[in-house]
Amino acid sequence: MKLELKIYKKDKKTVEKTYRANAIELSFGTIRRTLQIIKPEELDLNDEQALGRTLLGAWTMVEPLFTDIFPGLTAEELDRAKLPEMVRIIRQVFAYLSEEIGRIGDSDPN
Repeated sequence: MKLELKIYKKDKKTVEKTYRANAIELSFGTIRRTLQIIKPEELDLNDEQALGRTLLGAWTMVEPLFTDIFPGLTAEELDRAKLPEMVRIIRQVFAYLSEEIGRIGDSDPN
């Protein structure tokens, strides 16, 4: 799975830069921080408005999460990303985590 975050120029229409990452490259620290931001059992990940509000409410944790996912991303650039695109990335990360956790359980012989 590929993750992509577009950074817009100050006109908010023109893409200045695009960061890309593979979800498979997420470190445990990134996963841990993601789970600190969003408790999937408490939130409908299909409710984009609620997820957006959660991201805004946990901004101090969101910034390090995104800079870990996208090496080289700066706080100033993140300020020019669009919230719907950030919500999409968080949903992709949770889909990846759910799939990986399911595989661990399936491969456990106990």
